[in-house]
Amino acid sequence: MTSPYPVPQPEPPPRGPSRVVIGLLIALAVVVTVGLAVVAIGIVMENDGTANRGKSTVTVVQTPASTPQSPSVAPSQSSSTLATTTTKPTRSSAGLFDNAPLSPGLCQTNGLCRLSSPTGNFMCYIDAARATCTAPRGEKLLNGQTVNAISVDEAGNTELATLSAGSEKLLDRPEIGKHVFPYGNQVTAFGFTCAVGESTGVSCRQDSSGKGFSVTRQDYFFF
Repeated sequence: MTSPYPVPQPEPPPRGPSRVVIGLLIALAVVVTVGLAVVAIGIVMENDGTANRGKSTVTVVQTPASTPQSPSVAPSQSSSTLATTTTKPTRSSAGLFDNAPLSPGLCQTNGLCRLSSPTGNFMCYIDAARATCTAPRGEKLLNGQTVNAISVDEAGNTELATLSAGSEKLLDRPEIGKHVFPYGNQVTAFGFTCAVGESTGVSCRQDSSGKGFSVTRQDYFFF
C-alpha cells in the first residue's frame, strides 16, 4: 500500500575538498611563511648594516701613570737606583732621640757632618739637603736587603737606595773608623738630628717634620 505522505529521501553526505586542493593549500602556506621569513631577515640585516656603517671599533688601553722617583740619596751619582719605601710599615720614634746632644763643631761650618756607629756597620752624613746612612763599601745595608743606603731629605721624605760602587759616600771600614760616634749620643746640624744607640742602631730625622728612619743590621723602619 502506498503511503499518502511523501517520504523524504536522505540527503547525500556533503563532499569535502579534494586531496589535491588540500595539498595545494598546504604548499601555498609554506611558500608564504618562507617568504615572510626571508623578508624579515633582510630587513634586520639592512638595519644593522645601516646602524654600523662608517663606524669602527676602538679599543682603549689605559697605561698606569708612572710614579715619579724621589731624589737620589747621592744626586751626583746618576746610576743610583731607588727602591720603594711604601711597603715598609712605620713605627714610633719614641726613645730614639733621648740621647746626650753633642755639638756639631766644625762639621756644620764645613757643610757636611760625618759620624759612624762604633761597630763600623754604618757611615752617616748630614748636609743641608738630607741625612744619609750607608753600609761599608761592598756590603749591604742590612741582612736580607739589596740596598746599601737609607736617607731622609729636607722635606721629610724617606727612601732606600742603592749607590754605585764609585759613590763618595761609600767608604771602606778602615776609613769609617776615623769618624766613630759614641753610643748614647746625638748631634743636630742643618735641620737634621742623628743618634747612635747600642741597641737601636743609627737613627736620623728631619727636625721640622719629625720624619726619619732607624736602621740596624737586622731591620729598619721609617717614622
